[in-house]
Amino acid sequence: MRVSEARAEQAAIRYEKAVQTAFGEAENTLARAHSGHRRAAELEDALTNAASALDRARKGYRAGLTDLTTLLQVQRTWLQARNVRDAGRAALLTDSVAAIRALGGGWSPEASTNADLIDLATPRPKD
Repeated sequence: MRVSEARAEQAAIRYEKAVQTAFGEAENTLARAHSGHRRAAELEDALTNAASALDRARKGYRAGLTDLTTLLQVQRTWLQARNVRDAGRAALLTDSVAAIRALGGGWSPEASTNADLIDLATPRPKD
């Protein structure tokens, strides 16, 4: 009798540990997804600023106020901002899938539409 009680107690302890681990993983992935949304909004702002700078540099170059080197440097900055923004969106999508899985949901690429993915990657308003 004591052996079966000890086994039941061990099973209960293992179950409790598994549940606590699952809650911890879910909390971590949700926190990453939340910070990913904030980061995506910040990266979008940075890209907007870089695009404005590029527009001003193009106008300045056409007006003869800046040289080609300056225009190319500003264009490189804009391209880098775009690449970083796209990498941030990809990370956000990955974190969103991890959060869904951690909460017990399944996800398959075939079941998702592009509209779903775009919605997940769209930056949310700043808190």
